[in-house]
Amino acid sequence: MELAFRRRGHAVAVPLKTRHGEMGLYLGQRCETRLVDGEHQVATLSYQYKLYASGTFTPGDEREALLRWEYLKHWPTDEDRWCRHHVQGPVNLGLGDGVLLKDLHLPTGYVVIEDVIRFCVADLGVHPLSDGWHDHLMESYELFRKESTPPR
Repeated sequence: MELAFRRRGHAVAVPLKTRHGEMGLYLGQRCETRLVDGEHQVATLSYQYKLYASGTFTPGDEREALLRWEYLKHWPTDEDRWCRHHVQGPVNLGLGDGVLLKDLHLPTGYVVIEDVIRFCVADLGVHPLSDGWHDHLMESYELFRKESTPPR
């Protein structure tokens, strides 16, 4: 199962009005369900959260994201030994001869959707849909924390 914002059947980034101009936010997860003690549980197999520069956001858009947080439950091959929880982007790190953040897999912990939304509101200045946005995010996060096992 894939979870993402969709338009005409295709996963898309949604436009955000930030203090830095229009940006696009893509939230996508691949999940599976498994039967545990007679109940279905949802497990995250992978996620990609992407933040794009201004412009329109259409299916098949090949523009590079400014930042992307990624996770894979399983390494794609036995030879891949990069950090499965990571952040990347076309940011010059000032190392050597132009090493970019997209060339590395900078380790992160598991990134929950609530933290990506918090980043958009608190740091990018996106207008929240409700005055109680912080409380809603905290309630959602607590529910996630209590009722699920974070991916490994």
